[in-house]
Amino acid sequence: MENKKSQHSEPYRIYKAGDWELYVFFTNKGTKSEGQFGVLLENGSVYPTNINEEIETELGKMKYYGLNAQVPWGPTGWLFADKSKIPNSWT
Repeated sequence: MENKKSQHSEPYRIYKAGDWELYVFFTNKGTKSEGQFGVLLENGSVYPTNINEEIETELGKMKYYGLNAQVPWGPTGWLFADKSKIPNSWT
């Protein structure tokens, strides 16, 4: 599970359901510029990435936000399509 953002820390939260796992990491954790980065696995393998792709999983609807956030606190990688479900480090 290698990528430029997750190699710097352990995942903050791991979600698991059926064959799916979502690893959530933080960028700029604890600052006003805190963002989230997600890695999605299916059957233990990293799920392929296509910008703005949305898929239904046993975790719920997931979206690939790409690797370059529009703002430092923006979501990147695979995360929940419903942004209200994306965790912050203070929740």
